[in-house]
Amino acid sequence: MKNIRILYIEDEKQQRKDLSEVLKNKGYRVTTACSGKTGLSLFQRRRFDVILCDLNMPEMGGLEVLEQAKKSNPDIPFIMLSSRGSVKEAVRSIRKGAHDFILEPPHPDELEITIDNAFEISRLQQKLLSSQTDYKRLVENVPDVIYSLDPKGRFISISPASETVLGYKPSELVGTPMFDILHPEDQGRVRQGFLESQRSGKGQLRKLEFRLVTKSGEIRHFEARGRTTMEDGRVVRGDGIIRDITELKRSFDNIQTIVNASPIPVLVSHLSDGTIIFINQHMARLLGYNSSKIKGQKTPDFYDNPEDRNKVTAALQEDGHVHNQLIRIKKADDSRIWVLFSTELVNLGEEKVALTGLYDISERIEMEQALELERNFVNAVLDTAGALVVVVDREGRIVRFNRFCKEVTGYTFSEVEGKQFWELFLMPEETESVKAVFQKLLAGQFPSKNENYWLTKSGNRRLIDWSNTALLDNAGEVEYIVAIGIDISEHREMEMALLESEQNYRELVEYANSIILRWNRHGEIRFFNDFAQKFFGYKEKEIIGKNVMGTIVPETDSFGHDLRAMIADIEKNPEKYVSNENENMKRNGERVWISWSNRPIYDEEGNLHEILSIGKDETERKKAQKALQDTQAQLIQADKLASLGQLVAGVAHEINTPMGALNSMHDTLFRTLDRIQDIISQEFPKDHPQFSKIETSFRVIEEAHQVLCSATDRVISIVSRLRSFARLDEAELKTVDIHEGIEDTLVLIHNEIKHHITVIKEFGDVPHLACYPSQLNQVFLNLLINGKQAILDLKKKGTIRLTTFVRKNRVYIKFKDDGIGIPQENLHRVFDPGFTTKGVGVGTGLGLSICYQIIQNHRGELRVDSQPKKGSTFTIILPMNLEKIMEDIPNN
Repeated sequence: MKNIRILYIEDEKQQRKDLSEVLKNKGYRVTTACSGKTGLSLFQRRRFDVILCDLNMPEMGGLEVLEQAKKSNPDIPFIMLSSRGSVKEAVRSIRKGAHDFILEPPHPDELEITIDNAFEISRLQQKLLSSQTDYKRLVENVPDVIYSLDPKGRFISISPASETVLGYKPSELVGTPMFDILHPEDQGRVRQGFLESQRSGKGQLRKLEFRLVTKSGEIRHFEARGRTTMEDGRVVRGDGIIRDITELKRSFDNIQTIVNASPIPVLVSHLSDGTIIFINQHMARLLGYNSSKIKGQKTPDFYDNPEDRNKVTAALQEDGHVHNQLIRIKKADDSRIWVLFSTELVNLGEEKVALTGLYDISERIEMEQALELERNFVNAVLDTAGALVVVVDREGRIVRFNRFCKEVTGYTFSEVEGKQFWELFLMPEETESVKAVFQKLLAGQFPSKNENYWLTKSGNRRLIDWSNTALLDNAGEVEYIVAIGIDISEHREMEMALLESEQNYRELVEYANSIILRWNRHGEIRFFNDFAQKFFGYKEKEIIGKNVMGTIVPETDSFGHDLRAMIADIEKNPEKYVSNENENMKRNGERVWISWSNRPIYDEEGNLHEILSIGKDETERKKAQKALQDTQAQLIQADKLASLGQLVAGVAHEINTPMGALNSMHDTLFRTLDRIQDIISQEFPKDHPQFSKIETSFRVIEEAHQVLCSATDRVISIVSRLRSFARLDEAELKTVDIHEGIEDTLVLIHNEIKHHITVIKEFGDVPHLACYPSQLNQVFLNLLINGKQAILDLKKKGTIRLTTFVRKNRVYIKFKDDGIGIPQENLHRVFDPGFTTKGVGVGTGLGLSICYQIIQNHRGELRVDSQPKKGSTFTIILPMNLEKIMEDIPNN
């Protein structure tokens, strides 16, 4: 991309379209205008680097556009285009300030060279002007430093300018050696010159250049001139002036760099006598000299007409510049060439020098001269099929009327011959404006273009686009006017209909209550309607040109899905995504769900140009859907746990009934055995031979009795714990001992953990708590089962540590295991419904989600902390005043 902005003014639509496409393919940024007035309006509002303009246009021709444009910006490069140009017109264009005059259709490569040269000359002139201004300001504001030194080189006095130039006040320098502020590399040379001037005793000191170090440490270049004062044959003082030439050296180097880098012939010369200071290779080749030999020669020697030199010098002294003057110069071989001559005065030290650029237009001048010789009256009137051709004399009387005119108007030539065309064909309201165009043509302002209606013989109106020119007699005066017209009635109607359709479409899209955007195959947003701007929070200028990724589409959605891959696939295969739904992102970071309808738009060659996407906000629907899914999952799990509670309660009831009978009969049996024992003791005294055997049997029965009592108590305790765990009669808020709930849960899973897991209970002094006991028991059960599974996943024995304590009026219950742990990337998702890292058939991903919801219902918190292979800690935090909290919530 050249980054050169071109304003192309051309009234012929097809020519305008074709040439603008050529220029865009060359890398230029092109803005087109269909008339001179439109072009000038654009030029006043926007900034352009080069203007291309058709010479022959209706209403306002190219020369008038040139004059108006130069009034607004004298430095704008202006290139005139014409399909029927003459040397006279070219010279007029150049003299009015045009950079070049090119015949249409132009050769693309030649046009590119002309545009680039025009832009480069303009840019060079602007740089030179800027350099000149900077240097002038420096000279005006930085005075010289006047000083006096003693024989040892110490400052006796120094002017106040030292503070501006060197940063030192005079009082800081007086008494110190000048050599102290010299650059170390210059100290020896300057000291030697100082001593030589003292030894020689000569009063005048030659010019000397050196570098000084300012107070701030800056190194600057200076030029000094001075003399020594002698008394009785000895030096008593040295006086001089120091001039800062830092900017002068920089300016000289900058100008030389610009000249050498310029793609066009450029030289720098003294204004006084024209002596050449330096010259670039392009200029040397143009003049036919070796660049080393031409240095020192004088520019007046190259003028073919010495008077041209005087005119240039006068213009420079008056205006400071000369732009695009047509001059003929001599080359080294004494041949002559035509050049466009531009020069600018710049300051180089105390002297003004001329910076001059030349552009060889010899071939163009020769071609225009040849065309001028060939122009004549022959074949001026074209009887062309498909176009109206009318020839009128200076009075507007029709002298030729071609076949197509007859077809369009319905008049024969015999009906119109000799009659003024405005009497037959023009509408009254357009007569004066058309006559004005006619008068301009008679005055020599041709060719030109205009549009107006013609009335047919049947009274219909036809809109005609006219191209007008003149035929000259031998004396060069206008003799006939030739007008060639194209009937554009249907075209204009279609154009207006299309414009109205486009306007309706834009209003429909811009103000639609849907998100509408267009983006190209690189993801860059090209259109963003008003609704989209308000929805996402971006202004149009903030979002146009930005990529959809990172603006309205996050790199990953809330579930961790990579959206970059999805966008890349849409860009490659848009047909697959006629409709899709994905998570998007507003400017403030808010995530939203949008359902998209996508339509690919292809260019004329069948390549994907853009994608039109229309979106609908589905965020609330997704939230409602997710809430419904969460509720369904919780209901399913709650139903399962309720069924488990009913099963546990039923089992406990079924066991409790036979255990009551067993316990009762065991007590009866044991009392009966006591009576038998009393009877046997009476019948068999201790010295009886069978007494020891009977006593042994009773001891066995006693031991059996103790075992049965212990087992019965154990079963009764288990049944009690099972009933306590289920708590089917406690669906309302109850005040309970949470330690009892934990113990009940441990009893329930005792058989599952007794062989692999050690449970450590560190219960604090926790008062009874208001809660929903059966729901908390569900949470305890789920966390214990998860801890067991995490330990078993490491295939080892482990420990679950249960800790309770009170802090700041809240109860903390910690379940810490030393199992496999949870990866950091999954920690934020462990409470999401359906999320699980267990294998198929092992987990549903609902347990922790329901636990989280239960604790939230208790107005508490459920936290997790975990490290892979080091275990996890789940912490339940419950308020101690839940009953009061629930009372304060209306309609709870």
